[in-house]
Amino acid sequence: MFDQKLLFKTMLWSLGVAAVMGVAAVLTASLDVVWRVAGTAFLTSAVSAFLWQAAVRLEQSELATKIAQGGAILFYLFALCGIWEIGDEGKMWGTACICLGILTVASGGWALQRQVEYRHTGLVAAVASIVAGVCWLYGIWSDQFDGNMVLTGFAIAGWSAAAAVCLVGLGTEPARHWRWIGAVAAAGGFVLSEFAIYQYRGEEWVGDWTFVIGSVVAVVIHAVLCYGTRSAPPTLTIRLVAIVSTIVTALLADIIVLQQIEGDHFVLRLAIAAAIVASTSTIATAFIIQRHWRQSKLDAAAPGNSPGTGIGQAAEFKTLRIECPQCSKLSALSVGTSTCPHCGLRFKIEVYASAPSSTLDGWVPETASV
Repeated sequence: MFDQKLLFKTMLWSLGVAAVMGVAAVLTASLDVVWRVAGTAFLTSAVSAFLWQAAVRLEQSELATKIAQGGAILFYLFALCGIWEIGDEGKMWGTACICLGILTVASGGWALQRQVEYRHTGLVAAVASIVAGVCWLYGIWSDQFDGNMVLTGFAIAGWSAAAAVCLVGLGTEPARHWRWIGAVAAAGGFVLSEFAIYQYRGEEWVGDWTFVIGSVVAVVIHAVLCYGTRSAPPTLTIRLVAIVSTIVTALLADIIVLQQIEGDHFVLRLAIAAAIVASTSTIATAFIIQRHWRQSKLDAAAPGNSPGTGIGQAAEFKTLRIECPQCSKLSALSVGTSTCPHCGLRFKIEVYASAPSSTLDGWVPETASV
């Protein structure tokens, strides 16, 4: 949407303007004007920096970049009204923060859904953030502050975030369709929350069953995190112990809440024991998964495990001449992380070796992933 170089220059010029106008205002204007002028300049600089970073980090998804930058522009306009007290100052600042927050999350979710492992997660995050933001905006802009709509927005944000985590990895192998248990439970939790907001707020049974539904979602999220990414070890006994002990802990906690068990009760002791096993085995699982992930990266980087032969000679190539897909200009870019000198598009270039050949000392560059 915006040129990266222009945004970077705008950010730097805004800082300079903030310094010059700040000094001039201090010497000539009232203190109230000084703060407003300085705030406007710093706000311009901060928004320019956000626009620039959005263009850099989300450059692979044009729509995600536009969503994030649109949120930044709305934040800038409403924040300016708040600084200069145009309209209701509280509503202006509230709207500015909501627009920036929800559209940033929506852009991140939309960019995330491009990856197969996070497709459903990103889509849920993008849609739910917009819906929650609409509820918040409606609540604060009502003639009288609509607290129920604001609470509905928080309910959507909370339960959808839980559902999004439950759906991480859906669509990849192995399927593990039990993820849907957490998503369905989160949907039920939202329905119960809405029922409580508009009908039976404060009823004890509502709180109890919200806790039960939340425990089901928590168990599924715990299992998803224990399995980690596809780089996690496929078989791990301690992981099974962590998941089973967490399920037992959640089940005992639900019994304690529903039966209102208090004092030195045997069920309470069992719940504490299960929680100890769950926490220790979960920590051990996390460390093992992290160690396995690091070892996998080291093994992949080892010369003997690199695809093809002659990988030692491949390391001699430091630059490649590549035509930028954005500006169509040919440039010499360094292997690794590089940036197009003409338009600022970022590249990640990796060179692999193919089978031995009579050219280039026995190897030929096969692919360069950008």
